Amino acid sequence: MMILINGGSSSGKSAFAEKLIAEQAKKEEAMAETAGKSMRGSVREMDLCHQPSCYLATMIAWDEECRERIRKHRKMREKKNFMTIECPVDLSRAEVPARSRCLLECVSNLAANEMYRRDMEDPENGAMERILEGIRMIRKNSDFLVIVTNDVSGDQGPYSEETEAYRKLLGGINCALAGEADEVYEVICGEPVIVKKKKREDTEVEERRTDRSVDRQSGIRLFVGGAYQGKSNLAMREAVTEENRFILVADGEQSPLEDAFNSEAVLNLHSYIRRLIDAVLGEYDGKRERDRVFCDNILREINERTAAVRDPAERTSAGETKMVREQTKETENIEIRIEEVMYRYLDMILEKNPNAVITCDEIGCGIVPIDKTDRLWREMSGDACQYLALRAAKVCRVVCGIPMVLKGGEA
Repeated sequence: MMILINGGSSSGKSAFAEKLIAEQAKKEEAMAETAGKSMRGSVREMDLCHQPSCYLATMIAWDEECRERIRKHRKMREKKNFMTIECPVDLSRAEVPARSRCLLECVSNLAANEMYRRDMEDPENGAMERILEGIRMIRKNSDFLVIVTNDVSGDQGPYSEETEAYRKLLGGINCALAGEADEVYEVICGEPVIVKKKKREDTEVEERRTDRSVDRQSGIRLFVGGAYQGKSNLAMREAVTEENRFILVADGEQSPLEDAFNSEAVLNLHSYIRRLIDAVLGEYDGKRERDRVFCDNILREINERTAAVRDPAERTSAGETKMVREQTKETENIEIRIEEVMYRYLDMILEKNPNAVITCDEIGCGIVPIDKTDRLWREMSGDACQYLALRAAKVCRVVCGIPMVLKGGEA
């Protein structure tokens, strides 16, 4: 049994993980006592159940403060019948007793340690493979493995290239572990939320058979979540059908803005929105000149339509109505123009590509950015997700590669 526990800092992940280990120990003890009354060889079974649980510690003691924290945590765990095994790197070398209960905490430390270790020339290369191989070896030896990891995906940054590489590494590891785990939980404010639960084999077979036989939903399908959570893979899989196995993909990181109007999968909507903002503000390089022309055309169309229709109730989009109110006050507000361009862009996607599968990063968590443009980007991305979700046939939030349906049926 392997369980993955994900969540933000100080969300209650550790307490929940220890609770699962303690409950498993009690369960094994009760089973051993029952077996001892009715089966031969029960002494060995009871010995196994009374063994301490293994705590696989991944923190490196960089200074005296870290060392003191480690000593404190060790003392606390001893009272809970944990045996600590230090494994900050090279997890595959950890000596775990056969059939043991193990708690690995945490993957975010392990990823950083492997990525920045000093005994390798290029430690980042192969870091994910080393970590996953080590966890698979631990799983082979243990009967019950609980893994704690961190969610560092839920804000916009900006981050350095090095930090972004770390976020990508940890996101990839979390997705891989979630795919292999029997159960996955996200802990929020101390409350565990089930993301994935182990199912009976016959149920899984029936679900796979059903998935092949039913048609994909029509209408907009929106996949949201933190960075590197596996949204793109899920979206492209959702867009592929029996009739249409080859799809067009528009990516906000690199594709022209117009590609979102005719591509089955529209990835990184938040990046498209940032490009719209930069184009209207004039904050772009020569490669994005086409974005400016696109936005100018939208603004020209909006101005013509605004002049032709005086009643705000007749406007076609939320942004257009808002702009008319501002114009009535005879104000010129660049943010209103940006909003208008964004809402018109979203309306064009809805009109021209009504069955698109769209992904967007959640960038509204974390500290509010100091930069005004970054704040505007964060707010408009959230507004865009609300606008599309209201009109979508299906909305999913993706955690560690697993879609959690918020609206519109099965994942």
